[in-house]
Amino acid sequence: MLKPAVARFIGLLLAAGASSATPAPFLAADINPVGYSGNVQALEVFNGSLVFGGNDPMAGGATLDVISYHPTAGAVTEASNFATHASLPAFYLCEFNGRLFFPFLPRGSGFGLGVLDQDAKQATLAVAIGMTTSPFPAFMTVFGERMFMGVLGSDAQGRELWAVDAAMNPSLIHEFSTAVTMGGDPKYLTVFDNKLFMQANSLAMNKGVELFAYDGH
Repeated sequence: MLKPAVARFIGLLLAAGASSATPAPFLAADINPVGYSGNVQALEVFNGSLVFGGNDPMAGGATLDVISYHPTAGAVTEASNFATHASLPAFYLCEFNGRLFFPFLPRGSGFGLGVLDQDAKQATLAVAIGMTTSPFPAFMTVFGERMFMGVLGSDAQGRELWAVDAAMNPSLIHEFSTAVTMGGDPKYLTVFDNKLFMQANSLAMNKGVELFAYDGH
């Protein structure tokens, strides 16, 4: 039989071990309960919920869907963007003027910018921007009164820096290269120090992939 002091010491060790257990992530929502992967990507907080792209086979077949999650409501499929994961390997979300935008593949046409209608549980085309038959708008980021993104204007132009205003008028902001098919491919757009920073290939400067900043002036 253990002495009381020894028993108390062992109890303290057990309690300490229990309290120091490392917390582990838990499954918040199983987006694809009938398959292996829900392809969750591009998380964004919008209207009090967490919104992301994912594959809900019960709602959208093999296409990527726009899904919201709230601890009370769970996961809710809001709309499909009608693109498969193979045709849209990277998904992007951006809130602009109170609306949520993402790459969108309307039925019967090419890629553009889609906007979510949560009331109707559907996505609609906000604007056809750039070359809609292949690479989609990417890295959308709000800076000032416009939403900036990387867009393939044409095969000859390559992917460059574009923007849309509140009326969804698209405009080419900057060509990092005028060489045919050689775009600067701006990525990871981030606002910092009142400027829009990005990674881009400085083909016109012959310096390779570097850090660029745009201040709008």
